[in-house]
Amino acid sequence: MKKISSIITLLLLFGFIESNKIVFKSADGKTKITATKEWKAAGNMKGVEIYISKVINENIPDATLVVSKDTNLPAGTDLSTYSAGKLFLQTSVLNSSPSFSGNKKIHGVPYIYYEYEYNSKDFVKMKTLVYHTLVLSTGYQMVITAPAKGFDQYKPLFNTIGNSLIIEH
Repeated sequence: MKKISSIITLLLLFGFIESNKIVFKSADGKTKITATKEWKAAGNMKGVEIYISKVINENIPDATLVVSKDTNLPAGTDLSTYSAGKLFLQTSVLNSSPSFSGNKKIHGVPYIYYEYEYNSKDFVKMKTLVYHTLVLSTGYQMVITAPAKGFDQYKPLFNTIGNSLIIEH
């Protein structure tokens, strides 16, 4: 009897954990990301596949996650070139540079990722984790941004959500 109640308790616990997840999809359903229900989807913007945000603290900017795509890239564009160009466009206007970079695979798809800090227009120090990948002739960028204060505390959550990204072609 004790064994049965232990199993039921475990099933209930894991059932609640799993039910806290929600899958956010692009308009065409080909780009998906899984986050907790505290994340909310935002408006329909040109070039943006997914835009979600989460309130971390009422007094500071929200954490945001944006997946965007660039279609019809020139033939021969490789991931390093695409990523370097996107990163330059982002960091040059913010007067920033990456604090680190790396390579990883998410669901077998290669990504280059970077982390950098900048000051927002409201003078809040922000931190960004950005991933780039290519699927055929389409470039994808996933950008996770939150206030620098507390970013590292939430980084495992950001990584879990980022690692759930699925891009179908």
